[in-house]
Amino acid sequence: MLFAGAVLPSPRGGLGFCMMMERAKWLLIVLTWIGFAGSCAGQLKFDAVTREADASPEDTEISMRFTFSNPTDEAIQVKSIESTCGCIKASTDQQVYGPGEEGVLEALFSLGNFVGTIDKVVYLMTEKPHLERYELKVTVHIPQAVVIEPKVSRWMVGGAADEKIIDVKFVGSESMKVVEIVSTRPQFAFRSEEVEEGRHYRIALRPETTSESIMGALKIVTDSAIPKYQKQLAFFTVSRNHRSDAGSEQ
Repeated sequence: MLFAGAVLPSPRGGLGFCMMMERAKWLLIVLTWIGFAGSCAGQLKFDAVTREADASPEDTEISMRFTFSNPTDEAIQVKSIESTCGCIKASTDQQVYGPGEEGVLEALFSLGNFVGTIDKVVYLMTEKPHLERYELKVTVHIPQAVVIEPKVSRWMVGGAADEKIIDVKFVGSESMKVVEIVSTRPQFAFRSEEVEEGRHYRIALRPETTSESIMGALKIVTDSAIPKYQKQLAFFTVSRNHRSDAGSEQ
């Protein structure tokens, strides 16, 4: 029986409150574990999502491998593999990965005429119900084997038809010889000399006139055994505005 003026015990200090707090703590632990397990369900685990490689001037392709595993208790199926460039062909060593299985995705990068630091992305997609999209970045550092300076020789319309010098240097581990030079425009005369055999050639180029706009190139043929180095281009232009032909350097 309660009497007027009696003071009830504070719930915060009572046994009921302690039991309630204990249940809440365990409920929080269980919910956290469920959330973590749910976030990992159906996911492949990659050892690394970026790969970086240094190519030599003579390389025509570079292979990079991404290793991964299936840490879940269900099989995961690869749906498709895509890339941001047709220069990359990527594939996995199998299509379906069972629980605990490990796998490899190989990305084969065809270097073509790329020079400098090149970044590309490979996307791996898995099938439902484990629908995921993985983004894998590949970076390749490609040195120059052929240096042409300047890449574009320029004259202004109405300006002096003076002679300009083009230096062609072969800076890779293998030397190359220039065996032929052809101008796409007969209005430009040129002469060449070998500064250092297999390494450095110099071309003197001059337009017959600068009375009108014209664009063209010197086709430089080498004796390289590597196809991408067998033909090089040195551009030239006579224009009213030097900026108008900037795309020739691309």
